[in-house]
Amino acid sequence: MIGLCLFYTEKYFDADTKKRCLCPVVSSDGRDGSVLVHQDTASVYTSIMNGHDLIQHHTLPKRMVCFHLIGGHIIINVQHLNARDALKITDEAKLTIDNAINAEFLLFDLPIG
Repeated sequence: MIGLCLFYTEKYFDADTKKRCLCPVVSSDGRDGSVLVHQDTASVYTSIMNGHDLIQHHTLPKRMVCFHLIGGHIIINVQHLNARDALKITDEAKLTIDNAINAEFLLFDLPIG
């Protein structure tokens, strides 16, 4: 966006806020206390999962997800991921994230192209 001043923001999201849900940390509308970014296309989420926790994320057409597992183990659809693994997902309308073992991750929902 033209004419905006540059700014820097720090925000802390405690573990309870991130447990068993996709906690928005960056968004174009500042929803649920997330950091506002002046871009209408990017959203970043974080979560902490363990055991039988299950999260589903629906992806709109012409969007992709970049998934970064910070620690632990998790399954996304049928793909097993371990600590420090990353996954780029396109052409999937729904992601099922489950079977976590002490998992913490970032999920980037981005436009394709």
